[in-house]
Amino acid sequence: PGITSINLRDCYEVTDSGISSLVGLCPNLASIRIGGTKATCPEATRAQGDLAIIRYYALLNVKSVVSTRAKVVFSGAGFAGKSSLVAALALLQPLGTAAAGDGTQQQGIAATSRASVLRDPDDRTIALDLGDLWGVLMVYDFAGQPAYYAFHKLFLTPETLYVVLVDLSTERRDQRESLHEQLSTLACTVPDAAVVVVGAKADLVGSEAAVQALLAELQADVAAWQEMWRRSFETFRAEYDAQSSAAAAGEEYILEPTIHDKVHAVSAMTGQDCVAVQEAMMDMLRRSSPTTSRRLFPRYKERIPQALEHIRSLVLCIRAGMPEVEERRQAVELLRRPAGEPQVHFIRVGALLREWESTLLGSAVVRESLGTAATPEQVLQDAVALLEAEGLVVVNRRMGLVHVNPAWLISVVKTIADHHLKDQLDDLAVRWSQAPGEPGSPALTATKARGMARDFVQSGVASRSLLHFLLRDAAAQSGGLTVEELVTMLADKRLLFEAERTAPDGSQCFVVPVRLPSAKPHDARKFLFAAAAEGASLAASSEGHGEAHWAEGCEVRTCEAWGKLHCGFIPPGFVQMVQAALHD
Repeated sequence: PGITSINLRDCYEVTDSGISSLVGLCPNLASIRIGGTKATCPEATRAQGDLAIIRYYALLNVKSVVSTRAKVVFSGAGFAGKSSLVAALALLQPLGTAAAGDGTQQQGIAATSRASVLRDPDDRTIALDLGDLWGVLMVYDFAGQPAYYAFHKLFLTPETLYVVLVDLSTERRDQRESLHEQLSTLACTVPDAAVVVVGAKADLVGSEAAVQALLAELQADVAAWQEMWRRSFETFRAEYDAQSSAAAAGEEYILEPTIHDKVHAVSAMTGQDCVAVQEAMMDMLRRSSPTTSRRLFPRYKERIPQALEHIRSLVLCIRAGMPEVEERRQAVELLRRPAGEPQVHFIRVGALLREWESTLLGSAVVRESLGTAATPEQVLQDAVALLEAEGLVVVNRRMGLVHVNPAWLISVVKTIADHHLKDQLDDLAVRWSQAPGEPGSPALTATKARGMARDFVQSGVASRSLLHFLLRDAAAQSGGLTVEELVTMLADKRLLFEAERTAPDGSQCFVVPVRLPSAKPHDARKFLFAAAAEGASLAASSEGHGEAHWAEGCEVRTCEAWGKLHCGFIPPGFVQMVQAALHD
């Protein structure tokens, strides 16, 4: 009882069972080190400090359940076939079931089902789709990257399986560049990512020999990227070690993503090799990192605190809009996952705490999972932090909001991230100028609206008034948030960056991390000067003296940054952060 500190660092054979026993025997424990052990305590919990780790193992001592779920992200370029592959995989039975072993799976997807898995080109994913595979994997199906990467970074989390798709029907150079970009993005964001590389649309390639030749080249592309990444990593290893909190704590870190050793060619149309991809995905859940020997998914099939799973079920019940108190209580007690489309997008932190306390009062089963090691509020805070790290919720602490439907949060910004906006400037300007403005704001003409909209699609700088127009429908459908709250929320999550400049209508400007046209500095200057001249000409000619001020002081400022990069890849969103800093 007198022990207040335990250091288990690098005790390689110590497991959760041993740590739980020690925590149970030391009621006054205030400090613990578990790096380098076989502990499965989540990184999100470790990041909150020693007391959170101690609470985790105290809860594990009280009641536990076996974790059978993991998260998978499908990523790739636009039209790579991500959504179609997800739909095709969903038709398969879980591995190990009687249906999976009766030979039907090996024949691929039934012909009658194939047409249903293909997505129409106009039905492409613009933001984020959520789904489920085989009752094991929670699916995040991203829109084509990197156009929307900045809006997905909240969901690129550790201990997640990433399925990277490459369209085999495209040019070889495009395949290689897409693959390297996806892997580099993951390596910069989630260094310990677990990855399965898949070549999609094999049915469009031609002969089987041609498919196998492309697979061999893709396999070589993976090896080439790994070698490039190792060289880059070695270049800044010393600086990384000096600054990394993991290194400072003496814990191991993974050098590079762990990539499955075989690239598969699949076809959602014919069902080719879908079972092989399923097997590869499930295999990765059981693998360990070759560089650290740590399991890639340490909690999969391991025991986890039951109390935290009760809170997960509560959040899912809230998202589903489950109104009946008794029905919700039973779902939370039995750790059910309500079916159906999400009905609630967010909940205030205080309201979530009240829901949790109400659940505890109404359920002895849930109360018993807490024990006496922590208060209900502490357990809720720990659980929400864990759910946020998984991407199940997004927390805005400044506003006191928990977004229980992340897909809606992403859809909020799909209008400002939509790459089609550049082709709809005239229509956008007319609708914007005709829409009611913010109270007290001056009237907006179509010419001024078009100028500011063009500035946005060309430079990624949006006025507050434009954001107000683009986000007003999302605010109306949010269930209680204003446009100003949405803007604040996006800025807090670094999906918008405030810029110290004002728009022609006097409103504040924000840098939006959207993908912009790329050009050499000289060509970019010519383009910007021409755009400014066009704007001045429009202002002077079409709207008369009332718009003359728009042309006043028209100037173009460009900046060229020179330096040496010690890596072969700049993470998406980095340039926009620099751009926002330059505006300041």
